[in-house]
Amino acid sequence: MNDMNKYEDNTEDTNVNIRFANNHILEDPYFEEVNIKEAQLELDEILKEGGDEILIREKLMFEPQSVNLYDIYCHFLEPREWIFLVLGIIGAIVAGGSMPLLFYIGSDVLSNSANTSESRNMNLPPHIKEMILNIIKNSVRSSMNLNIKRYLITGAISFVFSFISGFCWQYIGNKCSYNFKKRYFTLLLSQEQGWFDSYNTYELSNKVQAQIEEVEQGIGIQVGLLISGISQFIVGFIVAFIKSWKLSLIMISLTPIVLIISFILHKILRRGIIIGRKTWENAGGLAEEIIYNIKTVASFANFEYELKRFNEKVDISWKIGLINAFKLAFFNGLNIFILYISLFLNFIVGRTLVKKDYNPVEGRDLLAGDVYGAGVCIIIGFGTIAKIAPNIKRIQDSCAAASDYFNLYKRKPQMDYSQSIQRPPSSEIQGRIEFRNVNFSYPSDQENKLILSNLNLMFEPGKKVALVGESGCGKSTIVNLIERLYDVTGGQVLIDGIDIKNYDIEYLRNFIGYVLQEPVLFDTSIRQNIIFGREEYLSSIGDIDQLVSSACDDSYSSEFINNLKEKIGYVVGIKGSKLSGG
Repeated sequence: MNDMNKYEDNTEDTNVNIRFANNHILEDPYFEEVNIKEAQLELDEILKEGGDEILIREKLMFEPQSVNLYDIYCHFLEPREWIFLVLGIIGAIVAGGSMPLLFYIGSDVLSNSANTSESRNMNLPPHIKEMILNIIKNSVRSSMNLNIKRYLITGAISFVFSFISGFCWQYIGNKCSYNFKKRYFTLLLSQEQGWFDSYNTYELSNKVQAQIEEVEQGIGIQVGLLISGISQFIVGFIVAFIKSWKLSLIMISLTPIVLIISFILHKILRRGIIIGRKTWENAGGLAEEIIYNIKTVASFANFEYELKRFNEKVDISWKIGLINAFKLAFFNGLNIFILYISLFLNFIVGRTLVKKDYNPVEGRDLLAGDVYGAGVCIIIGFGTIAKIAPNIKRIQDSCAAASDYFNLYKRKPQMDYSQSIQRPPSSEIQGRIEFRNVNFSYPSDQENKLILSNLNLMFEPGKKVALVGESGCGKSTIVNLIERLYDVTGGQVLIDGIDIKNYDIEYLRNFIGYVLQEPVLFDTSIRQNIIFGREEYLSSIGDIDQLVSSACDDSYSSEFINNLKEKIGYVVGIKGSKLSGG
């Protein structure tokens, strides 16, 4: 309460938000401004170790390995789906190249129009001037009709291939993402318990989710846009050189400046992204930890403390994000300014290259439309450089984010299930459990400290046995070894004389009932929580509903279930009701 009064006394200086939790009024504590200079100093220390590599490592659980788009597509696409990949590449190339062609056609129209306008100013006798104008008008009209047809054909081709490109790359991205999620989750579930002990499970889910999102953003439409941009860049420069190689060379001289600006922008933004990503992931793991242990937090009324811990992480990312937004806006504006400078040079130099005297028979070396076409196509090329650079980076990030998946794919689980095939008839299983000279240390312990040393135990079937001892003496470890969540370091665990390693793991666990100290309930019906994916096995030994009802009776929970609002009859209530707590 003293802390609460402290914040109430400072309401004039702080913006206090009132919240309600557990029927108590809480006030957000006053969070001091995050020191950006300190955050930048921390960032500089990280960058000294290797900027981009640190960013990649922050998102990964293992050592990063080289992964490219070809690896991803080969792994996640079926052979028949490569047809969509080929069509997507062709569609992106044609769609990207069609834009400069439209300006190529437009420059011809502009040149013809300029010729007609200037012919009116020729100092010739009226009848000759009229004759020449009629000839030019007919020529321009014929040229306009031809160019209109070219516009229509080019536009139709652009529409068709843009559709093909967009559809195919969206399909490829969705298909790869679909298979990536399924297989990644399958790989995670196939790891042994010791692997999960080596990682913070709260941050693990955030890392996996971040990797999935990163991969999704760079394996589909972004690849199509990159190919389309490269095609547009190449065709644009080709058209520009066809129109005027002199103007093209002059404008290209500014290319190094555009590239340098793009490089500086990339480096500057990466500095903020590194620490921003790190703090966001830490904040996400912290939030999951708090929510998962909300009872403990509430019992100590530690809301203000946990809010402060979380907000300190988020505030750093927010402020660095604002700084990055300012830098991005400044450099993008600078890039656009350089593009307009190049266009200015194009028209200034182009004006001098266009001859002032006009010969309707010989024409000119350089027409007004050529100046326009060369300038616009070079601008398209410059713009494409700035446009495809983020796509390249996003694709690289996606490939890097897929590194963990391929590491897991190649990883061989430490527990060998190749001999786990025995399924003795249930009638022959008595339940005699023997620990014979068992040694054990947890795989996640780098020091390999022995938890059990030369342990010999015998659990006779039908007897109740209590393991009593101080915390850390190995009681839970013994139970975990009986379930074969871990393999012993030395010795054997036998059930009815058979080494536990030889039992079919799923079949073995069907015979084990295990109540944790902290019950875990899934967000589904009571019935499904009791069955927990064992329909096939339970149906083989009797009626599932009868077995579920007997289990409820044996655990003295039937009365509780029957009193739930959702229940309509005994078994139906078990099927339909949900539990939200222990």
